[in-house]
Amino acid sequence: MRRLPALAALLFAALFAVSPAPTFAQIGEEILPPVFVETLLELPDDAAQAAKSGKRLLLYFGQVGCPYCKELMQTSFTQKAIVDKTAKHFLPIAFNFSAALDYSVQRLEGKLSFAEHMKAVPQTGASATLHEQPFFMKPPLNLARKRGDKPLAVLFESRQCAPCDELHQEGFTRDKTLAAISRLDVARLTLSGRDALTTPDGRRSNAEAWSRELKISYTPSVVFFDDRGKEVFRLEAYVRPFHFTSSFEYVASGAYRKEPEFQRFLQNKAEHMKESGEKLELWK
Repeated sequence: MRRLPALAALLFAALFAVSPAPTFAQIGEEILPPVFVETLLELPDDAAQAAKSGKRLLLYFGQVGCPYCKELMQTSFTQKAIVDKTAKHFLPIAFNFSAALDYSVQRLEGKLSFAEHMKAVPQTGASATLHEQPFFMKPPLNLARKRGDKPLAVLFESRQCAPCDELHQEGFTRDKTLAAISRLDVARLTLSGRDALTTPDGRRSNAEAWSRELKISYTPSVVFFDDRGKEVFRLEAYVRPFHFTSSFEYVASGAYRKEPEFQRFLQNKAEHMKESGEKLELWK
């Protein structure tokens, strides 16, 4: 099964007598396999119920818009042997992985129950399809660079990725962003892509293998290369429009050669905008 190491931390089988956490048979808009049960999210009661049945509690932590979570459900929990074994020996309950973290980080245990917190969590999904842009390079992708070529920006995305949706809805709709983008070649890859491509330094590969080589950990991520095929900067995860636009300007203008610190480049840009009377909106 492909790419499951990233999911190993999402499954936790409770090997001690604590009550099963009440949860719902879906996370966001994604309906979970029927082996997962709905409860009131009262863990002590659920744990007791599991113990009476001679079972152990299995807690699954997933996340809205997580492609790996979806793959786990569609690949492993559609196999009869796995489903039967889970149902026979465990009481499986699913949690929104981000919402569970928030409950702990915000120290809400003294203010409201975990069940109350989970009921208040907005259940929003992400697009199951990738967004297209007219400036994306067309396949088959030859990303090889030679002297005098435009710099290259490679966008790594995944499906069911809410920040990717925001990037397209906000980041790629700004005039200044599009102006900066026009000075680069832009390619979009999916982390699980298997189509052949030529890397900026002229090697044959595919998106899945190359993203592992580049150690891409987040989507969306943008990796920038110069006209020699050398990585010069990367933007990991989507940031607000000012920073996003500035990252393309940083590379397109060649500023990275004189100013190796992107944050200092941003500070200089912000100061220049203020001096010229231009309105500065960092988060809009």
